[in-house]
Amino acid sequence: MDSFSIISYILFENKKSIPSFKNPKQLFNWMGKNIDYGWMDKNHKRYNEFGNTWWDNYSLMLPEEVYKYKLGTCYEQTIFEYYVFNRDFSNLESKMIFIAQYGKKNMNADTHTFLIYRNKDDKSKWYWFENSWSNIRGIRGPYNSEQELIKDYKNISKKLFKDRGHMFWYTVMKPERFLYKKLTSEEFYKAVDYPYMDD
Repeated sequence: MDSFSIISYILFENKKSIPSFKNPKQLFNWMGKNIDYGWMDKNHKRYNEFGNTWWDNYSLMLPEEVYKYKLGTCYEQTIFEYYVFNRDFSNLESKMIFIAQYGKKNMNADTHTFLIYRNKDDKSKWYWFENSWSNIRGIRGPYNSEQELIKDYKNISKKLFKDRGHMFWYTVMKPERFLYKKLTSEEFYKAVDYPYMDD
């Protein structure tokens, strides 16, 4: 079965469509009550942490699957959020951020994704929509720029994870590479660009 057939089958099976939301706050509250952190392998077995089997058994869930199974890693939750933002909040501009944190002696990066947004009519203020990272859940902001927002993320992450190193890569994810793509873990990382590195 090709990828298009798989996606068509999943959409047919998931008869309950994703509901509409009035604003980011309503979406945030709903996700907090309904979406758990975790992932599902190719056999639909649920996991609440990555573990040793993730790399070989992971498959990126579609927004409809996140809604149906009430589950998602930061990758799926961010894509789900992006889908809803673009469908329901026409007055807002949103971006998906992928960021990796690592150290000079340890290049095995810890990664995270999250959504940021701003009003299309007032582009001066950015907001950070964070549901999957339970320790810092919230809608943070306003920030005067995307750079200020990313700096705040780095400061928070450095304080919480002092042993991970204080170097970062970050990029804006290209939606067409991730929306409605049943990516493996390797394919997901290949789809992420690293335009620059900074510290």
